[in-house]
Amino acid sequence: MTYLTQFERLSNDSDLLSWATDEVGEKISITMAQRIIQFTLLTILALPAMVIAEEAPEKLEAKSAELRESRTSQTQSVRSHSNGDNLTEFDDGSREQKNNAQTPSTEQRLASEEAGITGGAIPSETATEARQPVAEADPVEFDVFELQISGNNLLPGHLIERVVYPHLGTGKSLADIEAIRLTLEKLYHGQGYQTVVVSIPEQEVKAGVVRLHVTEGTVANLAVLGARYYSPTDIRAEVGQVRPGNVPHFPTLQQELGRLGMQTSDRNITPIFKAGRTTGTLDVDLKVKDRLPVHGSIELNDRNTKDTSRTRLVTNLSYNNLWQQYHSASVTWQTAPEESEEVDVWSISYSLPMGQGNQLVAYAIDSDSQSDISGANALRVLGRGEIIGLRMVRTLKPLVEYFHSISFGLDHKDVEEEVALLGGGTLLTPIEFSKVAVEYRGFSANQQTNISFSLGAHFALRGLGANEEEFEDKRFKARPNFFYWTVQLSAQRELGRVGRLVARLQGQYSDQPLINNEQFSVGGVDTVRGYYSSQQLGDTGATTSLEWHTPAVPGLGRFRINDLHALLFSDYGSVKSNALLPGEAEHSELYSLGVGFRLQTRSNFSAQADWAQARKDSASVLADEDRWHFNLRYQF
Repeated sequence: MTYLTQFERLSNDSDLLSWATDEVGEKISITMAQRIIQFTLLTILALPAMVIAEEAPEKLEAKSAELRESRTSQTQSVRSHSNGDNLTEFDDGSREQKNNAQTPSTEQRLASEEAGITGGAIPSETATEARQPVAEADPVEFDVFELQISGNNLLPGHLIERVVYPHLGTGKSLADIEAIRLTLEKLYHGQGYQTVVVSIPEQEVKAGVVRLHVTEGTVANLAVLGARYYSPTDIRAEVGQVRPGNVPHFPTLQQELGRLGMQTSDRNITPIFKAGRTTGTLDVDLKVKDRLPVHGSIELNDRNTKDTSRTRLVTNLSYNNLWQQYHSASVTWQTAPEESEEVDVWSISYSLPMGQGNQLVAYAIDSDSQSDISGANALRVLGRGEIIGLRMVRTLKPLVEYFHSISFGLDHKDVEEEVALLGGGTLLTPIEFSKVAVEYRGFSANQQTNISFSLGAHFALRGLGANEEEFEDKRFKARPNFFYWTVQLSAQRELGRVGRLVARLQGQYSDQPLINNEQFSVGGVDTVRGYYSSQQLGDTGATTSLEWHTPAVPGLGRFRINDLHALLFSDYGSVKSNALLPGEAEHSELYSLGVGFRLQTRSNFSAQADWAQARKDSASVLADEDRWHFNLRYQF
C-alpha cells in the first residue's frame, strides 16, 4: 500500500506570483492576496513530500524510547512523558532555540518489506511523483511519542509544542503524521511566514520517534528592475523583508510596500516571486514602472466675487522628486482673464517628507486683487498682501479602517487694504500679524462609505507681531489675541444601482469680533451655489450641502469617458457677527437648490457644471435668481 502527498513544483521559473501596491486612496484585498501568495509560494518551495509505504506491517512497540544518539545537527524534540507533562528540548538537553538547525540525516533506509518487521518506514518522495490514492487495506498503526523538528529558526519552541503535542500518542496512522505536518505548516503561515514548508524526510520509525523538517524559504537574490526616475538603491532599502538571507514576514512586507506606494503616485512596484536556484530558496524581483514626476494643470472657473469679472484662470506646475528624496516644489498663478488687473495671485510651496508619513510644508502667497466685502454696501476693498506659512503634518498610528493626522502651522500675514468709500474718499488699513493653527484630521473608508473629519483651533498672541491699533482700525473691537474653532465633516455613501449620497458640513465658531481675513465666508461653488463667492462674512457660521449623484452613464468607454453622471443638490449657509455697528445685520442666511453634472475622461480632462437657484435674498442676489457655476480642468 502506498500513500502519497505532495505539492507540485514549478515546472520552470516563468511561473510567477505578483501583486501591485497602489497609491493612497486605492485598496488591495489583503486576505485574497495572502491566499494567492500562500499557494504560489508553497508551490515554489515544495520539497519532495512524503511517501509512506508499508508491506505486511505490524504494530510498533507501545512504549516510549529514550532519545536517540546525539547528532551533529540540532533538532527540536516534542515528547510525551509518562507523567502527562509535555516538554520541548534538544538532543543535548538544552531548552533554548538554536539558529543552526540542519536538515536531519536521511541515511536510514526503507524498512524491510518482508513480513515480520517491527517498525514503519517513511521514505522520501521524488519531485516528479504524482499523488496516488490510498489502497484499500488495513491502516498502518504505530505509536508517536516524540517529534524531532529540525530547521526552525523563526518560532519559539513553546509555540510549536502547543500545536503539535496533542497529536502525540498511541495508535497513530499515516494520516496522523500528515495532519501533524499540516498543523505545523499552518502555524508558520498564520504567523505571517508563508514561504515556510514543512516536510517529512525519509526515515524509519523506531521507538515512537518521528522527524519533521522545516524549510523556511529564504530570499536568495533581490533585484530592482525598470526604475528610471527613482533610485533603485532607495527602493531596495525600503523593503527589508525581501533582503537576501531573510525569511519574508508577509504582514510586514505588505506594510513596507504600502509605504512605498504612499511616497509617490508616479511609481508602481510589483513584487515577483520565483524559485531560487537552490532548493528551499526564492528570488524576488521588484518590477518598477515609473514616470517623470512633473505635473501641471490649467483650470478655468467662475469663482468671482460681486462687481468683478466672471472668470478665473488658475495654472499650476510641480516637480515631486527633488534630490531623489521625494521633495516637492510647486508654483501656482491665478488671474482674471477678462480683467487681469482684478486678480494677480502667485503662490509657491515646498514639501519635504520627514519619515513615517510625516511632512513639513513651507509656502508663500503674494496677492494683488480687488473684491467686495460682502454685506457692506458702502465699501470696496483693494487687497494687496503677502502670507508666509509653515506646516508640520504628523501621521498618527492608524486604527482599523481609520487614518488620522495632526498638523501644526504658523502663518505670518502682511496685508495692505485700501478701502474706497462709495460716498467719496479712501481709507488705508494695513495690518501685520502671525497666527497659529492646530488641526486634527481623520479619514475612514470601506466599500460603501467614506467619512472625513477635521477639527482646528486658530489663535493669535499679542507677542507674535500683532499691533492692537491696527486691529481696531480694521474692525470695531477686534483684538490681536483672537481665537476661533473650525470644523469640517463629509460623508459619501454608495447606494448601488441608485447612485450615491454625499453630505458636507463646515463651520466656524468665535465669541469675539474678527478681522475680515479670519471671518467665515458663505456663498459660491464650495459653500452655497447660486451666489457669488464669499457672498456673506461672519465671525461664526456654518454651511451644509446634500447631494444625490446618479449612477454613471454606461457604455461610454469607447468614447474614452470614465465617468459621466448627474446630481441634485441643496445648499444652506448661515453667518453671525459679533460687536455690530449701527445698521449692520447680525445674522444672514443663504439657501439654494439645483442640478449639475460631472465628467471625467481618460485624457485627464474633467468638467463640472451646476445650475442653482437662490432661495434667499442677499445683498446682491435676490430669491429665485439663478446662476451657473462651471469648472473646466486639464491636468498631466
